[in-house]
Amino acid sequence: MGSFDDAETCKLVGLYLLSQLQNLDINVSLYRDDGLAVTTKSAREAESIKKKIFKIFKGNGLNITIEVNNKTKKKPADFLDILLDLRMGTYKLYKNLNTNINYINKESNHPPSVTRNLTKSRAIRLSNNSSNAESFQQAAEKYQEALACSGYKQQLVYTPTYKTLTRAGASRANTTSRPTAKGEKRPTQLITKKNPAAAKCICEGTALG
Repeated sequence: MGSFDDAETCKLVGLYLLSQLQNLDINVSLYRDDGLAVTTKSAREAESIKKKIFKIFKGNGLNITIEVNNKTKKKPADFLDILLDLRMGTYKLYKNLNTNINYINKESNHPPSVTRNLTKSRAIRLSNNSSNAESFQQAAEKYQEALACSGYKQQLVYTPTYKTLTRAGASRANTTSRPTAKGEKRPTQLITKKNPAAAKCICEGTALG
């Protein structure tokens, strides 16, 4: 790895591995060498699936580290920059404790549109990666401090994502709108339908080439 096409190579290998995992009755997400799989199977059945995944990776000359989790355990699963808690049915932004957060100074010579919208864009990203206001506040504290150190006085404000629960495995988005006064622009509200608490087990793994 390290060449210009390493990301494309990872994608191709990932797609090939996903094609081999599609009959294991799990929903799998892969990003380069990180993966997350969710299943409604019991803990014992999840362990059986784990062995099958090991066999598939070994057959392709790869090693993999897998941790099987379930709702009865208190440990959440982190995937990329999101921390997922199946027991509570929540998710929030995940950052390593040793990670330093830095932003460009408000008085820098960057285009005004960049510095003007920095706090707002950060608040939107934190909101999208937070299941509720409490999760948002827990993640926002460090970002607010970093913004203040760079000269930004605006507060990070939580913008809720409206969700409705549906059956396990279903996921779709609808739009609804409220009545508006004459001449007022009619807003569109996105409703995301998903049920993160419906899954019983998580198989979390990192492929080692």
